[in-house]
Order: sequence, then structure tokens, then C-alpha cells
Amino acid sequence: MISVPGTPRPATPVRATEPDTHPTDTSGFSAFVPQLPAVDRDERADRRSKLETPASTDLPASPTPRDLVRHRQAVLRAAEYPAVEVDADAAQFARWVTRFGPAAAAGLANGRDLARKTGTEFGPAHETPLDAFDARQREIRAEARARRKTTATTPVPTTQGEGPSDAVGSTEAGLGQGGRSATPPHDLSPRQKASGLRVSVSPEDIGDDPGTRRANLPATDTIVRNVDAEPPTAGSAALKKANKKRDHWHELRIVLQKMTQDDTLSKCGRLPIPGVGKMKLRYNKAKNRTNWVNVRTCRKANLCPVCGNRIRTARGDQLAAAAMAWANPDAKLPAPFDKLRAETGGGLAMGTFTLKHYRRTPLAHLIKVQRKAWSYAFGRESGKNWQKVRARYGIIGDVRVFETTWGSANGWHPHFHVTYFLALPLTEAQRKELEQILFQRWEKAVGRAGGYTLSRKYGVRLDVPKNGDIEAFARYIAKEMTGLLTKTGQKGRRTPWQIAQDYAETKNPQDMALWAQYEDAIRGVWWLRWSDNLNPLAQHFDGRTDEEIHDPANDDDGEPAAPEPETGPAFIDVLGVRLDAWFQVILKVPTRRLDAQHAFEASGLTGLRALLESWKLTWGHDVWSDLDDSTPPDFLEPAPLPTPPTPHHIPAQNSPHPPTHPQPELFTC
Repeated sequence: MISVPGTPRPATPVRATEPDTHPTDTSGFSAFVPQLPAVDRDERADRRSKLETPASTDLPASPTPRDLVRHRQAVLRAAEYPAVEVDADAAQFARWVTRFGPAAAAGLANGRDLARKTGTEFGPAHETPLDAFDARQREIRAEARARRKTTATTPVPTTQGEGPSDAVGSTEAGLGQGGRSATPPHDLSPRQKASGLRVSVSPEDIGDDPGTRRANLPATDTIVRNVDAEPPTAGSAALKKANKKRDHWHELRIVLQKMTQDDTLSKCGRLPIPGVGKMKLRYNKAKNRTNWVNVRTCRKANLCPVCGNRIRTARGDQLAAAAMAWANPDAKLPAPFDKLRAETGGGLAMGTFTLKHYRRTPLAHLIKVQRKAWSYAFGRESGKNWQKVRARYGIIGDVRVFETTWGSANGWHPHFHVTYFLALPLTEAQRKELEQILFQRWEKAVGRAGGYTLSRKYGVRLDVPKNGDIEAFARYIAKEMTGLLTKTGQKGRRTPWQIAQDYAETKNPQDMALWAQYEDAIRGVWWLRWSDNLNPLAQHFDGRTDEEIHDPANDDDGEPAAPEPETGPAFIDVLGVRLDAWFQVILKVPTRRLDAQHAFEASGLTGLRALLESWKLTWGHDVWSDLDDSTPPDFLEPAPLPTPPTPHHIPAQNSPHPPTHPQPELFTC
């Protein structure tokens, strides 16, 4: 029967009782209809009444069924596991015995009990040089705060430049066919203006002209974490957290040195620098922290957690400082960058570029495709159309960071995080337009490089500051681009350091194979690259190389460094170790280096000496300290020779009047 439009079609009659045509099981019920167990209504009411019976003051005024269930579970757990009182001192002593041995634990316990009796703080016993250094540090910080309050600031005029336009279509083809660029309006909201942002400035960075300034944002400044906070004091929660992070990176490096095939990583923090005759333990009282010096460092940010954390923290602070100064019109930048942004400050954006991948795809192949695609889309082989895109949206330069994670579903996931420095902030319409253009170029380049077809949802993402909050966006950039060590993989994926940590706990051979694949593929890969035209801007905020970042005086945790004193030592050498004792005793157990640091930080020189003597080391011969004058004669620093005074009656060389009397000898044998 054919239904003609306009003619009503007769309805098909339906039987009131239709027989069951679904396949059935042996019980006669339909196989496609789940059968729920029957629950008596009275029984359900009894269960609810039992949950509502217990009344407690910690419940809200009108508790929900979920609150009642949680309360009931807590009561049952408290009845099953009653609270047990534990002697904190005995538990601490047991941990000391397990970690340091009986002799060192007894010394630590005696120091703790003596501190309680005298009412002093339980910590290292500082000598007079350390007390003087601490007092000088407090004076310097107070003087810096006083100078900072009296510093006057005025905005620096900048030239106006052209930026992106909202009137042009969101396709790249339009740019090559007469696409025009217009200057966007300057009537930004107060929240979008960067002039009100706070930038840390010191008196040493006042400009040449009166009333001008530039942002003092080196890597040692704490702009990413806290602008106005002072360094943490001994015993504070922040200091304990920093020391805990330091311990975690060192312990993870010990695990990696058992897994790695890289020669420099296996020697990092273990072997001495060629030419040194002793190892030294250096102490920073401002942070109550010690670190070993005269040891080799691998300086590999992609492999070593200790070196990587130090480098990534410094570079993250450098990038965040440059980003905040770029968006702040009051911050003076080196020429010609001060003329490349608008009067209201430059704009920032962060893009994420990913690849489609499968579990069977090797990481080395994905990295090869990724690097080729970047060169085709935005690098040396990008062509003139990309230069038109840069000019239209005011892209001055970019900073690119490489990261990768691994997931059990799709394998390795390499991706780029890119920070763009723009002449002006982007509006939402311009952000969507630029994101579409970036995806079109990236998709075409990945296919040309031999990769899989990309998804628009996951291929490219472009983020801009929300509501003009540049400070929050700078922290976000620093975390996303340089904080791989402190991040965890999303959607079940793991970072390379999480893979190493899992291997240390489970000894899964798959994790060992994954780390070996990562270590082989990452060789020769740059983890961070500034575009060539932004290198002077990077040098302006932190001109240190990786070797200078790895100076032995620096801490291993990447936390804010204490201000350098004008006079007096910044660090104190508290221990010296002969090389034979270092190799035969301390390196024999991988954790002993960290145990010695903990001993001094907890109980000073007394606890450190007790620990070292429990390892059968002779104090004053194998190990020593300048604080108690136990340094062996062959390791005493020679006193500098006195400079002989120059007689005033000796004429200068090439004098036209030769001396008429014999000259006395300056040195007599």
C-alpha cells in the first residue's frame, strides 16, 4: 500500500495482549529484561529507620540519606578500629634507629631531650659565623623592604601598533587573497588592562631616566609562587614541604640510576668533579638545608628529576617573568621589544598541539612526525602564508615546550605547549579565529609528515587570559609548560617519572621497558625553545646558562633562594669527606648521602658526627668539620700571602728622572 501525501494513512491495529517474542532463559523470564530482586516494603522501612536512629551533633540540621549512611559507616569503623594511644617519642626513636642506627638515634634523642629541658628549639647547633650570617640576612631583607616602599613608579609610554581584526573570516585562504588588518578598539575594561598588575621591583633596577623602572624578575624572584612573601624560616610548614620535595627527587634519582642506560645520569650526584680532593656538605641556614658540592651533575631536564626540577623551575620563573612584564605597560623592556606592544600592554596566548596515536606506535616515530610537522606548519618551511598570519594577529614570537605521557589505551602521547607573545590581547572572536587557522595548518603539516588524521576536538587548543587576569595566566603558563615533574597524567596517563616511581614500587618489567623506550627516543630532543627573535627578551630576565643554574651554591628543590648578603658568607661548609671514605662508605649505600643531610638539619653537628661514626668513619681523619677545628692538616686551606707595601720613593717605570741613590730590595731571602 502506497501512502499519498495529503491522504490520511490508516492506523495499524495493535493487540491488547501481545505474546512475548524475546528469547527466554530456563526460568521463563525474558533474556533482555533485567529482573530485580523483590524487596518487601516493610523491610525497606526497617532499614531506613535503623539508619535514622543514631543521633549525633556532627550531623547537619536536615541530614540527607547520604549523610546518614556516612555517619553509620563512621560509627561501625570506630567500633571495629578503636583509637590507640601511641608514644610519639618512642615512635620517633624507632624511626631514627631504623634509618640512622642505634648510636646516631641515641645522639638525636639526647639532643631532643636537652632541648626540651633548656627550652630551646630542637635543631642544628649554630656557631658564631652562622649567627652573624642569619642576623645580616634579616637586616638586608628589612632594608630591601624599606627601599621598596619608597620607590616611585610612573608608566612608560609605548608606541601603538596594529593588531588582529574581528572583521576578517576565520580561514587562512582569506589572508592570501586580500585579507586586511585593522587596529582593534582600545576601550578595554578595567579588568583587561594590565597597568594595575603588581610587578616586583627593586632599587637596583631603576631606569636611567628619572621616574622610570623595569621589572626585576630574575629566576630567583618568587613571582610565580608569591610576590611579597619572605623566604621560609626554619621549622615552617613551607620549609618542611620543600625539604620533603627535595627528598622525593633524590630518592627518585636513586631509582632511575638503577634503571638507566645513560652514562651521565648514572654518575649524577655520585662521582666527584675531576680534580677535587674532597667532598663537602654545604649548609644554608636561611632555609635550614644542606647539599653536597664537588659532585657531577648531568643537567638533563628530560631524564634526571633533580637536575630537571632545578632547570625547569628556573626556566618557568623566567618565562612567567617575561610574560608578566610583557603584559604590564609599566614594565620597561629592552629595545626593540618596548615598541612592539601597544600602550595597554601586550597580549598572551598558550596553544597545545597534539598528535593522533595508538599503543603500537613507537615514541621515536611520533617525535619525528611531531618535529617535522612543526617545521612545515610554523617553522623554517612554513611559507609566506604563516608570516601573513603572524602579521595579522600580531604574533611577535613564541616559546615551545615538549612533553609526553603514556597511557595503557593509546600508548605514548607527545605534545607541544606553546606560549605566544602578541602585540595586543585577543578577543574571544579572534581567539576562535586564530585557533581554527592553527588547526588547519597543523592538520595539513601532520599529514605531510606521515602522521594520522587529526581530530578537531583534540588537535589544537588555544587559551587566553580569562577576564584579563595576567598574573593567574602567568602561573598557569609556568605550571603547564615547565611543571612536568609536579604534574600527573590525565585520563589514566602517566608521566615518565610516574613510570619510574611505579617501577620502584611494583618492579613491573613493562615499566622498565617503557622507560628504556622513552630514554632512547628522547635523546637529542630540546625540551624548551625560545624563538630566535625572543632570545634577547629571555636573556633580559635570566641570562644564566644551564651550567650556571647548576652552581653548587644553589638548592636542589627549586624553591626561592635567600637574598645574597652584602658581606659575610652566603653558605657554610659544615663537613669535609675524603674521597676514599666517600667511595668506600658513603656511596656503598645509596641513601647515606641523604641520611647525612637529614642528620645535620635535624640535630646539627653532634647528630651528624654520631651518624658518621656509626658508619665506622673516623672523625678528624676520614671526615671533619671546620666548625669544631677537626680539619686534618693536609686539608687546611693555606693562608694568603701578605701583599708587600710599595715604597713611595721608588719612581714609576719609564720615569724621565732616574734615581740617584741605590734602591732597597723589596724581598729579602
